[in-house]
Amino acid sequence: MFSSTRTILFESEKKVIKIQYSVGAINHYSYKITDLKYISVFLNPSSKQFEINLWYKKNKHIKLALFKHFEIAFDCGLKFSNILDIDLLDATQKGNFKWVDKSNSQ
Repeated sequence: MFSSTRTILFESEKKVIKIQYSVGAINHYSYKITDLKYISVFLNPSSKQFEINLWYKKNKHIKLALFKHFEIAFDCGLKFSNILDIDLLDATQKGNFKWVDKSNSQ
């Protein structure tokens, strides 16, 4: 029996993310993500979980993480946005999205 994993590798200096998939002992780098735009944290109403997404290029995104609690999700999203030096969008309230002033959230 094999397990599969997805690993997200951050290269903060280059503002690049690499995605690695593994099945058992076999690793495969599938792609690099460049042209990073921002991180968003939002509540998925169907799963009732907070999702952290990385938006890149014009409107493409990749799900980075899921959390049950807002505080943990927001803190993680803030850390990702600081590591990558990109903006953070609080999209947890439908129709009331806010760009986060990270200078007050450190």
